[in-house]
Amino acid sequence: MIVLSILGGIFLVFLAFKFLSVILGVLISVGVLVLVGLIFAGILTILGPLLILILVIAGGIWLLKTIF
Repeated sequence: MIVLSILGGIFLVFLAFKFLSVILGVLISVGVLVLVGLIFAGILTILGPLLILILVIAGGIWLLKTIF
């Protein structure tokens, strides 16, 4: 049983080295996606209220133009 677990460990290490570039690529791409998501969330958090304010003002102007 111990021999099998040692062999399994060696096999897993071999597989890890074989697929190291793939694993690193996946990790990097996931990290980039998370970073981009955080950046977009930050931009929306900062600009969200501003955008809503601009839309409200524009809507008010449009409404006044349509009524008068």
